[in-house]
Amino acid sequence: MKLLKVWLSFVTAISVVAVMVLPSWGNEPINPITETTPTAIPALPVITGWLPYWDDAPGTATIIANGDIIAEAMPFWWSTVGDTNSVSLRIKSTGTSLAKRSRLINQMQTAGIKVLPTITDSTCVGTAPSTLPAIFASEQKRANYINQITALAARENYDGIDLDLECFMYESRLWSSYQANWVKFVAELGVALRAQGDLLSMTTPPIYSDTTGYWVYSWKQIGPHIDRLRIMAYDFSTGNSTWDPNDRSQGDGAIAPMDWVKRIVNYAVSVVEPSKIWLGVPAYGRNWVTAVDGACPTVGEVPNLDRVVWTSKEVLPKLAELGVTAQSRFHSIHRERTLIYQRTFTGTNNAGAARSCTVTRTVWWQDARSHFERLKVARDAGMAGIAVWRLNGEEDEMWNRTRPFAQSISEQPLLVELKPPAPTKLGEATTLAAAVRATTSVGASRSVANVPIRLQQQNPDNSWTDVALATTDATGNALFSINAILNRFRVSTDPVAGTWKAATSTEVLPVIARSIAITKVSAQPTTKRGFQVIGTVTPAALDNPIELQQRVNRSWVSVAAVELSDTGTFALKWNKPPAGTHNLRLVSAASPSYPNLKLPLGKITVK
Repeated sequence: MKLLKVWLSFVTAISVVAVMVLPSWGNEPINPITETTPTAIPALPVITGWLPYWDDAPGTATIIANGDIIAEAMPFWWSTVGDTNSVSLRIKSTGTSLAKRSRLINQMQTAGIKVLPTITDSTCVGTAPSTLPAIFASEQKRANYINQITALAARENYDGIDLDLECFMYESRLWSSYQANWVKFVAELGVALRAQGDLLSMTTPPIYSDTTGYWVYSWKQIGPHIDRLRIMAYDFSTGNSTWDPNDRSQGDGAIAPMDWVKRIVNYAVSVVEPSKIWLGVPAYGRNWVTAVDGACPTVGEVPNLDRVVWTSKEVLPKLAELGVTAQSRFHSIHRERTLIYQRTFTGTNNAGAARSCTVTRTVWWQDARSHFERLKVARDAGMAGIAVWRLNGEEDEMWNRTRPFAQSISEQPLLVELKPPAPTKLGEATTLAAAVRATTSVGASRSVANVPIRLQQQNPDNSWTDVALATTDATGNALFSINAILNRFRVSTDPVAGTWKAATSTEVLPVIARSIAITKVSAQPTTKRGFQVIGTVTPAALDNPIELQQRVNRSWVSVAAVELSDTGTFALKWNKPPAGTHNLRLVSAASPSYPNLKLPLGKITVK
């Protein structure tokens, strides 16, 4: 009988494991994923900050709303109190109950934001100096303080602790005597917190060199023992709290002049790993009286001659309430906003005599532009970003201005696809084609050339092994040459720092061509002799038989079956078939390695 040979091809259907499949191939542009909100685009978290207890609930809502660019928050909740013999931790406000703390912590952590509450030093009561140096000097007292801190972090499920211990910075004449003990305390606390999976953040005033600024905080020495350094790079100008006519040098000026900030940054990154450092920025401004002309009334319109502090987002509304129409300017050197305005007050003195004075005030504050420029300075120096004192005091525009920048320096997601090859015989050379494409509008502006991409083969234990490496061409495509085998393949990309996130394609099997070669079919089948078919299935599938099926009404019914030999040969016989004409076919059922294989034999007449 003439040899019959039919080739069938297949692609095994598999589920998506990592990324969606590209709809088409080639060099044509692929539309990015629709971004319904600005936060849908991945961004690098470049902002952190402190959350004061008097504004922690509204502040938490602001943090969560901007969770794409803020990864940590430091609720300002705890104080250190005590004397030189012992200290303890005390909540700053009774309104910050355990239930409230737990609720806010859960909200932030659920949103992916780490919570590192701040502990301050309140041991310097009145004019008394801090008692902490005495605690640091004693191994037992130091251990007790550390145990309290670690227990608090564990008990309340914090992600770490932020220490802001400022009291002892005022005793500069004693710094040399307790600097070494301070470093020892930080080192031991760092070990204890990391042992339970928590972070140690240190907030300090600025240092300008090893021997200038608040050098007692010893950045160089504590750097290896901490996970975060947050620098209070503000309060350069504080000024008198009230107007003093005998002191014409009121100390008004920029909160954090840019040259001063850069000096701090330059020293910090020279002694501490830059990625650990967060540059503190002030979300507030100060309003000073800088001149009083005339005699001010004490009855009637009585002026307030005290210094006023407003949050950044309060400044413009407060000035509008006062009827101030003068325009502010952005200082070209200090890179902060400033404004000078005057108001006249009329009334009488206590004796009823007429009085009138004109008060000149100068306002300095940091707005969204100020914060953004300091963020750029920090990032250019390799720092993590900026830390805001205080969160929810910033202008809303700060988030809007920062987000595009944070997205532009963030690793964006990729679509990665591996295309099955053309039908190929088992063991023959074939080509697997891979492609990477951007999925966001930010990513679409970046080149997809020279992205390292790994071809991986699945192991029997379902793990994956790299078998080839390539880089994408200018259009994001790459080719891999393999010998066709019955195994799953996929491609993966590693993260490209500052550019792309890691990605993995769907899994594919090479398209294997299979055939049934029939060498003999019964020429004159009868009910007595039966009906026989002899042939070979290539490649062989030892884990499934080959069946002879008969069409009965609208269904196919198995009438005979036999297993394949090691080489794929078979001799299949239908014993005692009924007389008549039968519509027959051969079927090799699907298996984990092979698909369903069918070969129609047509109508066979049995006598």
